[in-house]
Amino acid sequence: MAAPIAYEQPTLRKAWGAFVAHLPTLLVIWITTGVLSLLEPVLRELIFDRMAMDTLDSADNVSSSLLSFGFWLFELVHLPLFVLTLLVVVLVAVVPALYYETGRVVSVWHLFGALFKRPWRYLLAGIYFQTIFSLGLFLCILPGVVVLLAGPVYVTKIFTTDMTILAALGSSFQAVYRAERGRAFVAIELLVIAILLVLVVVLVGLGLERSGLGIGIVAAIAFSVASFYIQNTAHRQGVLR
Repeated sequence: MAAPIAYEQPTLRKAWGAFVAHLPTLLVIWITTGVLSLLEPVLRELIFDRMAMDTLDSADNVSSSLLSFGFWLFELVHLPLFVLTLLVVVLVAVVPALYYETGRVVSVWHLFGALFKRPWRYLLAGIYFQTIFSLGLFLCILPGVVVLLAGPVYVTKIFTTDMTILAALGSSFQAVYRAERGRAFVAIELLVIAILLVLVVVLVGLGLERSGLGIGIVAAIAFSVASFYIQNTAHRQGVLR
């Protein structure tokens, strides 16, 4: 049973208030994501690009072997870095889930404490969901959207229950697509997504795409506020109990 605040009527004002209360925690997530994202080009420059330049200067077998070694070394470092970055990004959706479950503001220590308590569970859950989502998009786009709309419920079940990953995913689909007010919840999700897309289009129209940082900040704020609103709506509609 979630906190009483989770079942209150969701409003944009309440979602914004929850966002402001969690701004310090969200800032840590955003900064960590930014640092991890910047590490990739740095590693590429240090490991792969430099070896490639050396290989161009020398066509011997030793240089070619070094280039091949540099490529595999970069991939070996890049893959866990990419997975870690995705895991940190997901925390933006985890914060609202924990907030409405406990009724208390989620601090940085609480968030990362919960994350590192069962890191393999969350990592595998994220990989599993991402794989199904990507496969759905590849097949016909629509199945991917169907999976995506169950995401907020899935995140809550993974981080606040002891269900297995498969059970959590199955339960999330049941809750979203077979609940009495599941269709209303899906309609609200689609409306929120549409508003976010319109916001991005407007920002691009204003020329903010020239400033990656500017559009990134606005998009991060909008996504965070939307996450609080959707989580509140899921409880209010009875999709999450």
